[in-house]
Amino acid sequence: MVADLTSTRSCYSTGIRNITLAHQHARTLEGQLRLALPAGVVHRVLELLGLDKVLLIYPTVAAAMDGNEAGQSAHPTGQVPVGL
Repeated sequence: MVADLTSTRSCYSTGIRNITLAHQHARTLEGQLRLALPAGVVHRVLELLGLDKVLLIYPTVAAAMDGNEAGQSAHPTGQVPVGL
């Protein structure tokens, strides 16, 4: 599943929570959540929370659709930190 966040300019706690829930749900179904999210404020928020080590983040929708390894920033385990 690809979430197109390329036009997203802000993301509050509810949005972060929904992203982590979608990630966990996709993993439960043996799938992946891929985020199309270029560098910017929202990407930085995910970095500060450590979620860039967990989520599959790509700079464009096309890269996320392809699942190109070079674009992803997640740790292979894909485990969301406790408490998120």
